[in-house]
Amino acid sequence: MSNINEIDCFNIAKMAQGALIEQFDAEFEKVLDNIADPNTPAEKARKIQIVLSLKPSSSRRTANIEFQTKSTLVPADKLKTEIAIGRDSDGRLVAEEFTGGIPGQMKINLDEEKDSEKVTNINKVR
Repeated sequence: MSNINEIDCFNIAKMAQGALIEQFDAEFEKVLDNIADPNTPAEKARKIQIVLSLKPSSSRRTANIEFQTKSTLVPADKLKTEIAIGRDSDGRLVAEEFTGGIPGQMKINLDEEKDSEKVTNINKVR
């Protein structure tokens, strides 16, 4: 077996022209983005995993190295909303997010032309 002093030391930072470091940097950026996201729990740990696989040749004089980086991020917090479900004037099911107000109170949207077509002038009906 060779003496370690006779072998040039392997430098992981220079492996594949620095590709491993580039992969790590990309995953690190994802982790930082995830930490900065206010929709994720702040205190939960994020992880970056570097996997190196070394497959020696039959002579044991060379080896192929495969590497991969992957991050484990924290998912966004669960959010919750409520929808009102009903039928429109044509009998089709419709849903709309309930954003407050008085239950059963109709929402009037004066900005849409469609809604104005459904308004009946009471004075003309008499």
